[in-house]
This record gives sequence, structure tokens and C-alpha cells, in this order.
Amino acid sequence: MNTTLDYARERDPIHLKAAYLEWAEPDAARAQMRAHIDYHSSRAQQWREMIASLEDRSNPTLARRLESAPEEDRAKIAGYKIFTYEGMIDRAEAEVAWARRGLELIDKLEA
Repeated sequence: MNTTLDYARERDPIHLKAAYLEWAEPDAARAQMRAHIDYHSSRAQQWREMIASLEDRSNPTLARRLESAPEEDRAKIAGYKIFTYEGMIDRAEAEVAWARRGLELIDKLEA
């Protein structure tokens, strides 16, 4: 845990696909962007619910972990997990915003 990660080159399928949407029918391109919005909106909501369960300590996995942790470590244990889910929400919201811009671009380019 004390070393930095080696980051791998990203090859995200949806972003690769978006680079070639000129080959798609406009309605299919729109459907892809809407599916992306729906997926990431749903995931963000799931992660918000996870944060709520971490904050109120009702998450069973966290509760078990905290039972065996010293009192002085409990805020850190929960805090870092909440921080992680907040980052996941931020990424999901960025994907939703990107797909919405994609819908606007499709409308503009196909007009």
C-alpha cells in the first residue's frame, strides 16, 4: 500500500466506439449514448446508497471490519471507503456528462 500504482494505457470500449460513430446510424449512436447515461446514472445511485450505508455504519462488511478495529482507526477505515465511492461517483457523473455532450454532437452533426 505504500507504493504508487503503475498506470496501464486506457482502452475503454465506449470511448473507442465513440471515435467511430460516423459508421453508425444516428439513432443507434443516440441509443448507445442513452444506454451509457442510464448505466452510469444507475451506478452512481448505487454508490450513493453505499456511501449512506458507510456513513450510518449499516453496511455489514464495514460493521464487521469496525468490530475488530481499534476505536482510533474507525474514522479512517470508513472515511477512506467513502472517499473511494465519492471518486467513483465523480467518474460516473463525468461519463454521464460526456454522453450528454455526445447526444448534442450527434444532433449537431446529423442536422
